[in-house]
Amino acid sequence: SICMGASLGGPLLAQMIGNAGVGSGLCHSDEKVCDKSIIFVSEAKGLATSITVAIGSLAGLGFDLFGGRLLSIASASFVLLGFLLLQVAVLGAQYGHDGDTSGFLVWALVLVQGGGAMLGLIPMTMMWHLSDMQTLVSSAQVATLRMSPLFIMLTSAFMHWLGVTLSSVIWVWCGFVVVALACLLWLLPTLSEYRAEAGRVLGTALPSKDQHTAWKVVKGILSM
Repeated sequence: SICMGASLGGPLLAQMIGNAGVGSGLCHSDEKVCDKSIIFVSEAKGLATSITVAIGSLAGLGFDLFGGRLLSIASASFVLLGFLLLQVAVLGAQYGHDGDTSGFLVWALVLVQGGGAMLGLIPMTMMWHLSDMQTLVSSAQVATLRMSPLFIMLTSAFMHWLGVTLSSVIWVWCGFVVVALACLLWLLPTLSEYRAEAGRVLGTALPSKDQHTAWKVVKGILSM
């Protein structure tokens, strides 16, 4: 939920970024926020969303090829890198170098939104290890999607109550993602463990990965 919140809470996150002064290099005088900066952040958010949607369909293919554990760790790492790039843009605006650092915003949002969206597949990684609790797995996946934007809403509220800056909050987010990475590495099964448990639950050996891979299916569809 921590990683996905920045993805699904995008509009509020964009507002927080704009209020932090990203894009202020486009403003006149000493204005921190103006119409041009708001448009800049909105356009960056829209472009990042389009790119994320375009590559998001590859998440399922990555899950089948590399397993949920590796995909989840890579996705959380993308989110962490995205937060660090966002920090560059925010600190650049804070110290008067927005013109040099605002270009990082689009790539930061692509990594944060794309990584967060791919993390939505985490519950599927445990579907065979929790085969007697399939409803719990499904409800966890739905709940994660529904509740994730609340993370950004609470962050915005705490920023207002405590008077802290977005740059300080981003460091906290990075810490949360590092903790999440450690948990994913410890909790999630590897692809071989996932397939072995699926075979045990289903009572039959699964087809060899070399015999029937998702990539071969995709190539077969494209060749039709």
